[in-house]
Amino acid sequence: GEVIVVDNIVYDCSKFLKEHPGGEQIIRSFSGAECSWQFWRFHGKKEMEEFGKPLRVGRTDGMINKFKEPQKYVGLRKLGDGDWD
Repeated sequence: GEVIVVDNIVYDCSKFLKEHPGGEQIIRSFSGAECSWQFWRFHGKKEMEEFGKPLRVGRTDGMINKFKEPQKYVGLRKLGDGDWD
């Protein structure tokens, strides 16, 4: 089946593929992989509760995401902050 890992929890998405609003291909592309940061970029806790919980099939530790998470910019420095002398 199409199994993904989010936050060390394994989800079997096989029966959910056709219902996934983002299409089947995105889930298939992460089959057998850890994809936590990608999942949370597009889904919230509400979606996880409603759709994710019933798909849980196990837990895992030590799996590593094969893609590096892009750097997020938390905020810009305000004029006057820092040493500009």
